[in-house]
Amino acid sequence: MFRYNRSHLSLVIAATSNCNFRCVYCYEGSVLRASTMSEAIQEAIVKFVESEAPHLETFTVTWYGGEPLLALDIIENLSIKFVDIYKKECHCLRCNNCNKRLFAKLHGN
Repeated sequence: MFRYNRSHLSLVIAATSNCNFRCVYCYEGSVLRASTMSEAIQEAIVKFVESEAPHLETFTVTWYGGEPLLALDIIENLSIKFVDIYKKECHCLRCNNCNKRLFAKLHGN
């Protein structure tokens, strides 16, 4: 028996801390280091989602970071794996994507 409802999972994933804007008001400006998520961390996230998938009704990912699209390869890699997990486990997927290229790649177009 679980204390909390495990049918919903929401992840905030920082694919990179890199940013190309350099806003003058940015609180990260003085400590900003260009780094991206390692493959080991990506695989750990995928394994976690696979372990949770069988009992999920909803799954949400928010891409976060300096400028997440500077790590588009990581976003694409993880998104494709998430879609594959849900096709296998849940037989349902709802995606809200603002990136047309990524949307087409996820849906095989």
